[in-house]
Amino acid sequence: AFETITSPSQCADNVAVASEFTQVAGFVSWDGSWSDSLASDGYGGTLYMCSSVVGGQTIVTGVYSEVGYIRGVVSGMSLRGEWFEVGSPTAAANSGNFTLTMATTGLYFTGTWGYGNAVVGGGTWDES
Repeated sequence: AFETITSPSQCADNVAVASEFTQVAGFVSWDGSWSDSLASDGYGGTLYMCSSVVGGQTIVTGVYSEVGYIRGVVSGMSLRGEWFEVGSPTAAANSGNFTLTMATTGLYFTGTWGYGNAVVGGGTWDES
């Protein structure tokens, strides 16, 4: 189910529609660009995410700080998935899992990430 990659133009359309729904019905969207704060142990770059519906589930894919890729499944206000970073096969683990929770305003999210199968232990993941 993760093979589908949403086109950038479709993601831009998602962002425009989601912004209208957010104001009217409290709907939040994971689509768009998010600031990766150095204060939250981030890379200080940008996380770009885009969602699509595949088999009845909302799937989110994204790239961050020019070093990583994410993919996950939305459930309510949460996004749970996997992250991958470029690196050497002989280096420490460069992949793992995460869980993020979107604020009701849709303006920021918080969460945790871990290595391997863990969703904690790696650090916090806070973006706006």
